[in-house]
Amino acid sequence: MSYFTTISPTCVYGEKRAAWERFRTGGYIAVGWCYDTDLTGMSIEEILPLVEATADPETPNDAKDGRRSFPNFWELCQGYKLDRRDYVAVRNGNDGLFGVGYVKSGYKYSRHKHFTGKPAHYYPHYLEVEWVWTEYIQRISLDFGGETSWQPYGTMPQLYYSLPSYILKYI
Repeated sequence: MSYFTTISPTCVYGEKRAAWERFRTGGYIAVGWCYDTDLTGMSIEEILPLVEATADPETPNDAKDGRRSFPNFWELCQGYKLDRRDYVAVRNGNDGLFGVGYVKSGYKYSRHKHFTGKPAHYYPHYLEVEWVWTEYIQRISLDFGGETSWQPYGTMPQLYYSLPSYILKYI
């Protein structure tokens, strides 16, 4: 079984393309929250209160997004240990996909790994990714074949338990 998810490279309006370029050239995906905490060895039950406590009060729904997205990210972290190939697509809101790749590492932490475009705001929790498709794909060009497309809002709002057909032709 492979997992598949989509991720937004930043919550900062107007910065998604630049944040995607950092994902692409660096070979990773990253999420925020718990900025000063290496989560190695922690359970999701220990992590979620930290996520909520570090939500950005200036970003509407950040705590809700963290409670929904971080378990999906953590599941991908754990999946690598099971020696399976999980895929991720970096999305531009609901307009299209910047790229598609597969996870090639477990959880890693680096305090200043991914700058999001907001002063002093970094995403320190990351997974290494091997990008297999890096040409922009407009949503209108994707053939969903009756399948549901990705959720447009949130960092990593949904985890699929199989690869959608609209992604298979890009991997």
